[in-house]
Amino acid sequence: MLFAAAAFMLAFGQANVFPTAEDKREIEGLLRFQRQYGDGIWPGFARANIPILLYDEQFEYLIGHPSPPEGWTRIEVGFLPGKDLHRRPPHKPSAFTVRVGDIWCASFATFDYMAKRLQSGRELHIAATIHEMFHAFQAQTAPDRFKSAMAVYAFESKYPESDSVLLEDWKREGSLLADALATATPDETRSAVANFLAFRSERRTRAKLDKDLIAYETQLEWLEGIGNRTQWYFTKKIRLPDYTHAVRVVILWRNQDDKEPAKILITNQTHWEVSRVLRGYGQRWTGTETLHRDGKQHLGLGDCQLRSGEGQTRHFYLVLLVHSLLVAQLRQGRVHAWATETLTTIGEACRAVLR
Repeated sequence: MLFAAAAFMLAFGQANVFPTAEDKREIEGLLRFQRQYGDGIWPGFARANIPILLYDEQFEYLIGHPSPPEGWTRIEVGFLPGKDLHRRPPHKPSAFTVRVGDIWCASFATFDYMAKRLQSGRELHIAATIHEMFHAFQAQTAPDRFKSAMAVYAFESKYPESDSVLLEDWKREGSLLADALATATPDETRSAVANFLAFRSERRTRAKLDKDLIAYETQLEWLEGIGNRTQWYFTKKIRLPDYTHAVRVVILWRNQDDKEPAKILITNQTHWEVSRVLRGYGQRWTGTETLHRDGKQHLGLGDCQLRSGEGQTRHFYLVLLVHSLLVAQLRQGRVHAWATETLTTIGEACRAVLR
């Protein structure tokens, strides 16, 4: 009887009960990816606390929710550091972002459940889960925009998505966008973007899209595509009072009609293009701010008692050296002899060395 039951479970894909050891390693890996590279996707994404909901035929599994509402059963305390694991029977789960209690969560199938329907590896599952995490981040950080974007789905049934001419135009538009992203100089970029926008206008005219369907496209792009990273800007090289050198100011708006800017940046690199200014700003948290925080909290950056400038400089250099060595250690793909767990932060590395 036991053999027959095991054979039945294998035949119908129920042998690997979530979470397997590999499932856990995958979730640790995608959270590590979020912390290390999230701000490169969008500022603030690396530090966003986003619970993950994975589902299969039998259950929904909730990871990292601080206080799930009634109906969820906790099945493992400390499944990951600071994150418990809960589950419940499935409630029409879907791959997007869902609200559990008052918190938006990333929702996607478990790897085994996905693999039954789509022959693919762990890499795709990680990428898809991070994609849904970003949707949850959108809902958390821009709730009004997210709500208005979701409202346009009322026009989804009217969109001529099966029109063969429109589909070919979409492919062409995507190619023009790829061309713009591959340009090497500012002049080439401006020319390629102009071609892309002109073709987009032609496509919409050919497809006879009204303002509601164009709004549907625009909001869908914000949810799913290039609209996530589209901003409006004004930039100018200026001189400020009490400064002996010129600076470049960059003013950013999330939407074309916004009355207030989302951010104002100033740099002394007056020759930089706007895209380079934004890349530099996007690295501020993962580079400058985390160095200051880790240096002060863990590496003694603020403990120097030397009075001479030379001594203070040497102390700072030694802190930078230790920080560089620890960062290099974190980038190793395996646990070393002195560490008993996979290390993801400077603090974890320091505590592991001291054990």
